[in-house]
Amino acid sequence: MRKPEAAQALPEVLQFNPRWWWDPVPWWIIQELDKNVLTQLATIHLQLQKDILAAQTKSIDASMKVLSQQRG
Repeated sequence: MRKPEAAQALPEVLQFNPRWWWDPVPWWIIQELDKNVLTQLATIHLQLQKDILAAQTKSIDASMKVLSQQRG
């Protein structure tokens, strides 16, 4: 029997999806905003990235804990 492809063998929830979030500000509006608003949006965007990385780190830590407990 043939082995399933790696992506097919994983449940959908574990498959890599690099686009599960998006920037809510449309790219075309950037040219219309003043510097103060752009600075505020940049700060919000950086906080979003920080929060996402914190959530991913927490998930990695939890995944590593589960994997370290697995018995072979």
